[in-house]
Amino acid sequence: MIRGHHVYRGTRTADRGDLVTRDGRPAKFRRGRGGRRYAPTAVSWGYCGTGPHDLAWYLLCEVTQRWIAEDWYDTFCREVVASWEDGWELTTADLCLWLDAHVSGDVEVL
Repeated sequence: MIRGHHVYRGTRTADRGDLVTRDGRPAKFRRGRGGRRYAPTAVSWGYCGTGPHDLAWYLLCEVTQRWIAEDWYDTFCREVVASWEDGWELTTADLCLWLDAHVSGDVEVL
């Protein structure tokens, strides 16, 4: 069961850099114990660096368990996050569909 339907959007701004929103408000991704944060500044997209990898991990953690996100964030980054250009939109349903297509077995979606 998904915790809720959310819409994530990414935009590039001249003054604030890359901005990610969740339901129209600045996204506050949960870090908690073992939370990633390899990017020196913030999350990003459009290439395969630390910022996009952090974003991929955070997004997957929004809909599944951390151990699954840990196993799959690199693939999600390479296949999805790295392909985004200046603006993008993704829903929790999109994230779940991607997980369903890639992760075999019984995956608990939050």
